[in-house]
Amino acid sequence: MNSPTLGGSFCPLTGMCFTKGACDMPLVQMSILEGRSADTKRALIQEVTDAVVRTLGVQPDAVRVLLYEMPKANWAVGGVSKADSSS
Repeated sequence: MNSPTLGGSFCPLTGMCFTKGACDMPLVQMSILEGRSADTKRALIQEVTDAVVRTLGVQPDAVRVLLYEMPKANWAVGGVSKADSSS
């Protein structure tokens, strides 16, 4: 679907209009517990990027990865905060 105002394309994933190819820019958002090293986060970002490239056939520079680090007190499993559990 073309946008009459922007002369671009409508992206069904975001509901926004972009120039051609902008919808081929996958965005991966991940929530993880805080406390991992910068090296570990870099490795995770690289592995996720590689998987998206292989699976979707996009270029690595098109992949966006956002990591959200959560405090253990804000993460619960089975009603128990990770700050209050031993695992």
